[in-house]
Amino acid sequence: MIKVVRWFALAGGAIPVFLLLSVYIELYLNINRIPVAARYGMYLWPSWVLLLGEGEEITIGSLISLSISILLNVFLYSFAGLLCGFGWERWSKSQVVIRE
Repeated sequence: MIKVVRWFALAGGAIPVFLLLSVYIELYLNINRIPVAARYGMYLWPSWVLLLGEGEEITIGSLISLSISILLNVFLYSFAGLLCGFGWERWSKSQVVIRE
């Protein structure tokens, strides 16, 4: 179960980074178009709401807010991994009992 939680935590940290990179690349290619990542980003990165009050300039405060948002996303994904790992263990144990 710990392995599942680690993979979910890794995904919780990697997804916001990939979303930010894809938005910056999309905006670099065409500044007049809304990035595709912004459409589905709120579903994959639910803690992005913490960044709504930040401006465009990069300051220490905005970096701290970004770090907190990504860390909170890691915790959310870890909790989801914990629930999935617990459910998987329960399900696999029940399958062993049924087979015998």
